[in-house]
Amino acid sequence: MSFFRQFISGCFAVGLAACFAVPSQAAPQKKPQAGQFAGKWIVALAGKAPVGNKPLVVELAPDGRVSGHSGCNGYGGTFKVDHNKITFSRMAATLMACPEPLMRQEHALYDAYTRVLRYESRHGKVILLDRKGKPVLTLSPYNHKR
Repeated sequence: MSFFRQFISGCFAVGLAACFAVPSQAAPQKKPQAGQFAGKWIVALAGKAPVGNKPLVVELAPDGRVSGHSGCNGYGGTFKVDHNKITFSRMAATLMACPEPLMRQEHALYDAYTRVLRYESRHGKVILLDRKGKPVLTLSPYNHKR
């Protein structure tokens, strides 16, 4: 089974399980330190330009939720920040088929999120790094003017 099919199958299973979640009576968990990243960001895949004319935009919420668009499908999940570490989890996406270049971009984006383990801030941007310290995604502030 290809990585993409495994990813989508996992996303579907997590989404289905979330529909039947029962509220926990356990002590409340610590809120993520995600507020420093709250807002919309333009996502670049290891410095590559996005396919098509639209930038890839992701929104990070202060409560640790993430949502965005891959150029083909919408996606969402959660992220957690602990000092200079950041991880993305519970990612799920819609399942629309798109032209091959957009599908390749989408697969690369989803793969990049699974490899992110820490971050560095440089010149107003957030560089998301893998376990070897190699940049996999770059987040730039989204300054869209209507």
